[in-house]
Amino acid sequence: YRGAAPINWAIINGERQTGVTTFLIDDQIDTGSVLFNEYCPIENYDNAGNLHDKLCELGSTLVVKTAKALVTKKANPSPQVAFSELHPAPKISRETCQINLNNFANSIFLLIRGLSPYPGAHINLVDEDKKIIDVKIFDAYVPDSEEQLPLGQIATDGKTYLSIGCGDGNIRIMDIQLSGKKRLEIKEFLKGFRDADKYHFE
Repeated sequence: YRGAAPINWAIINGERQTGVTTFLIDDQIDTGSVLFNEYCPIENYDNAGNLHDKLCELGSTLVVKTAKALVTKKANPSPQVAFSELHPAPKISRETCQINLNNFANSIFLLIRGLSPYPGAHINLVDEDKKIIDVKIFDAYVPDSEEQLPLGQIATDGKTYLSIGCGDGNIRIMDIQLSGKKRLEIKEFLKGFRDADKYHFE
């Protein structure tokens, strides 16, 4: 991945591994010959925040290894792969962060993880008077077996879970923040969220 947000896009696109690389500088951006690289698996529980931390730790070790190789003249640079084999990782925009409930549940799950904890995936919560509340979702999962809800419809027991209908199933929310409010785990959020049948997501 090459660009401003490689960690985010690796998760959003469902990659199973990523890594860190040291390379030489040339007259273009991020195109110099590779010195060393290390791979890192992307686990199902990883989000952009903790994957960033894992890569920082891996990268610090790689920097020391690279410095020693350069000082002792044991580095062996190799050209990067052809540009067509690389994936773009553009800057994350407001549009990127918007959840589209027409998408598959797993795609939404990956988007939420790839944007957590910052900048956060957004969705609109709409009440019966058509008032729109901007909502950020920081953690979620796809339930194994649950009757599919209509698109945007909410299912909740009012205490422990909140599911939203999407393209091919449901997405169950674990960590949420309404605009102007603090971030809450879903159990805490539901203590103050009443009359769920008067709301839907879109």
